[in-house]
Amino acid sequence: MNIYEKIVSALLERYHSGKTYTDIAKDADMSYAYIHGLINGKNPPEKLSLEKLFRLFPYATIDIHDNHVSVGNVGIVDGDNNHLISGQTAESFRVRAINAIIDLDIPPESMKIVLKTLKELKE
Repeated sequence: MNIYEKIVSALLERYHSGKTYTDIAKDADMSYAYIHGLINGKNPPEKLSLEKLFRLFPYATIDIHDNHVSVGNVGIVDGDNNHLISGQTAESFRVRAINAIIDLDIPPESMKIVLKTLKELKE
């Protein structure tokens, strides 16, 4: 079984264990249609981005030429300890940063610029 077949197999296991397509989609922050298509062959797993792969399998690990890449609740971490923050973690960080900036004693015009920049990161 190749990696793509394993992805679909793992999703089918979730489905057969009692989860609905909607449950699987909600857990991965994806659409019902995308998950349904992935499981039923309309969306080939070969076209999954790493972001979507890690949203589907948040504790997946990848080993590329001894450079270990793993995913957990804190985002994606590679062997050199550089961080690429996952979607949910990025949003949580953005909200915490906004709240921290609001608590700072800085001039209102500076605060507006910083808050605007942080809010635009979501878009």
